[in-house]
Amino acid sequence: MVADELEFILHDAGVTVLLFSEDFSEVVAELQSRGDKTDISTFIQVDGETIEGAIDYNEWMSSSSTAEPESSGGDDDLVFIMYTSGTTGLPKGVMHSHNTVLWANITNSTTADMQHFDRFLNALPLFHVGALTPVITSVFVGGSITLMKAFDPAASWDLIRDERINTTLMVPVMLQFMLLTYDADSHDHSTLRNVISGAAPVPVSLIETYTDMGIEIHQVYGLTETCGPACIISSEDAVTRAGSTGKGLLLH
Repeated sequence: MVADELEFILHDAGVTVLLFSEDFSEVVAELQSRGDKTDISTFIQVDGETIEGAIDYNEWMSSSSTAEPESSGGDDDLVFIMYTSGTTGLPKGVMHSHNTVLWANITNSTTADMQHFDRFLNALPLFHVGALTPVITSVFVGGSITLMKAFDPAASWDLIRDERINTTLMVPVMLQFMLLTYDADSHDHSTLRNVISGAAPVPVSLIETYTDMGIEIHQVYGLTETCGPACIISSEDAVTRAGSTGKGLLLH
């Protein structure tokens, strides 16, 4: 995200502390130069050479208390504010509580075929609910997560092979790029059970191509407001009803 996008979101959400990596140091420096355009009073850098006006994460941690913090969160307390894309205006902050996140993960784990000990590959930005929710669900079901800093189709096939990935989530254009770099001789995808895909309709021809490779495409439709999927095609219908987004998820 660029400085203008972050400035609006940080101000709108009333954020006062910002943790960032070295990759975002230039964007953060730009935000700092804008003075009181945000409410941020503390900048904490987690890696690299700490920029001016920021606190080094390791130094901050070493000077912090080692006492176990008290747990005081309730079911309806805020967990995170996830911003919509703002298609028809400015992004809107969707306030998700412990309850909404819990039930989103219960429905995902029971309906989206995310299983205990699954290995999940995430190549999408975590500021989007479509990426964050399945990552949380992976933790919820006792799975593991492989994170990519940026999507690379060839590297994705390598990770699927090397990390023995079972499931992942990609938008249709990413699936197209994956096919362009696929090499049957070197890209073993035998552990990949399915790919969840949404954000745009998945062409039936693309679904059929992956089906021929032994990979089910589970098309999904979701919203930021539902904390992820609202409906998804089941394993039983993924091939016979290719092109459908399936039935509504449990409790949606």
